[in-house]
Amino acid sequence: MGTTNDFFYPMEILLLELVFLWYFPRRKQFVLRLAAVIILSLVLNRLLEALPGHYNEMARFIQLLIFLLFTIAGMCFCFQGPFVAITSACTAGVALQHIGHHLSRIVSLLPFKGEWNPWMELIVCLLLFAVAFVMVLNNENGKKLRSVREPWVLLTSAGIVLMSIGVTRIARRVAGHDPVAVLCISVYAIICCSLILFIQFFLYNYFTLRSEKLLLERIRAEERRQYESGKENQELLNIKYHDLKHKLIGLETKLPEEEMASMRRLIDSYDQTYKTGLDALDIVLNEKSDRCAKRGISLTVSGNGAVLGFMDTMDLYSLFGNILDNAIQAVDMLESQEEKVISLVIEGKGNLVNINTMNFYDGNHLNFENGLPMSTAKEQKEYHGYGLKSIRNIAEKYQGGITITAMDGLFQLNVYLMS
Repeated sequence: MGTTNDFFYPMEILLLELVFLWYFPRRKQFVLRLAAVIILSLVLNRLLEALPGHYNEMARFIQLLIFLLFTIAGMCFCFQGPFVAITSACTAGVALQHIGHHLSRIVSLLPFKGEWNPWMELIVCLLLFAVAFVMVLNNENGKKLRSVREPWVLLTSAGIVLMSIGVTRIARRVAGHDPVAVLCISVYAIICCSLILFIQFFLYNYFTLRSEKLLLERIRAEERRQYESGKENQELLNIKYHDLKHKLIGLETKLPEEEMASMRRLIDSYDQTYKTGLDALDIVLNEKSDRCAKRGISLTVSGNGAVLGFMDTMDLYSLFGNILDNAIQAVDMLESQEEKVISLVIEGKGNLVNINTMNFYDGNHLNFENGLPMSTAKEQKEYHGYGLKSIRNIAEKYQGGITITAMDGLFQLNVYLMS
């Protein structure tokens, strides 16, 4: 490579890596860290180019691999995030640079364009940078790479890009400057690197959504088992309640007043349980009410549950189970007994049903992704959020949606449905 390309090539790699790392959290003193990485990358690239083996493709490939590994280490030094995710983003940047290089090779074959030169490659890479930047600015696309956790994505992408670089270098050395060979080699490289971007942005997301769907289905199956068990228990309690009530009438003159009062309190406590007329709603409210009572949490439910009569039984059970489970989990972590309060309001206006839940939480800043709060606990990140995803899915099934606000230690979930 000439002096110009000694500068352009590392800058292209770093620039295109940075665009895919745009939404990654940045470390303190990011600008200084990045400046140091850029300077050291240029120095390292220059040193590698000065090593013996300029015409040895294997030696040059190893030099390139060393440089790419250094840029990955440099990006880990500048950005925060899982190693797999950062490395996958860097791999996407390398793939896009490789596409830019071979597009410039194809452009050089056009009439009146002359021989290939580094300036031509730089212009194409800058155009690709602009396209990629627009894609990444889309919040959903920009965060896909940040969510990469699976090693197979990294291994597949890195394997393809290294194979493509290695094969094209050897093929170009053998074929020389024959236009047909240059075109075929460039098309092969572009297809390989486009496959990497497809894996990063679409295939991984597809498998993630499919896995999430399967997990949600397993959760719903478990919820169905819980509902059937709860329904059976409630039926048994109803039988016991009526038997006890009739026996109590017959024992009024035969037992001491103290025992009679105790039995009346037991019956009264059962009689105060939720009875909305919807079995699924009654079961879930009674289950969560008992759980709250055991944890010292005050649960207040108001409104008209009958407005939810249009909902499927399991949707109803799952919706309120997840709503209250999230609220209970949040307030259970609080130390102040006064803040261990959950409010649930059900309102119907025409065809619109609104379910509002309010509860206190620890007040820490919540990061949102795709409209849902992310857990700050490391051990919960992988599985956290499926309750809220299930709530949103059910709401969307009934042509509705959810809104979430978390401010000043107060968490509010609003679910709206169309009957």
